[in-house]
Amino acid sequence: MILQILLIPVLLWMGSALECEVCTGLGSNCSGPMETCADGQDTCAVVMVENTIDGERLLTVMKACESSHVCDGPPSYMNLGKGRYVRTSVACCVGDLCKTAHPHLAPVMNKPNGKQCPACYSFSPSGCGTEVVDCVGPENYCLDMMEKYIR
Repeated sequence: MILQILLIPVLLWMGSALECEVCTGLGSNCSGPMETCADGQDTCAVVMVENTIDGERLLTVMKACESSHVCDGPPSYMNLGKGRYVRTSVACCVGDLCKTAHPHLAPVMNKPNGKQCPACYSFSPSGCGTEVVDCVGPENYCLDMMEKYIR
C-alpha cells in the first residue's frame, strides 16, 4: 500500500503534458499565460531578437512551446549593411529553469573579412541599387530574399 501511494505522484508527473509560458514583448522579458504544448513540442523556448533595421536598436523576446531541435542551432547574425543587422538566439528550458533562461546574443561583428555581398533592404524591388556590404567575421555567404506581392 505504501509503495502504491509513493508511485502515484511519479505516474502523474510522467503523464502530465508540458506547459510553457507563451508571450511576445519588447525588451528582454515578457509574461503571458501558460499553455499546454502540442505533440512533438518537447521544450519551452525563449527567443531573443535584436535588430537595427530602422536605425535604432530594437530588442524583442518571444516565449513558446517548441521542438527541441531548435535548441541545437547556434546564435545567428545577419549583416544587412550600413550598420543594420539582425541577431537572434534561442535558449531552451523546461519547468522552473524557464524563469531564469536568457539567450545570449552573438556579439556585433565589425572586422571585415575581405568578402563582399550585394546589400539592400527595401520594401519595393525598385528601391535597391548597387550597394555592397563588407562581410565580417565568419560571414561567408550572401543571402538574396525577395518577397512576392500578390495584388
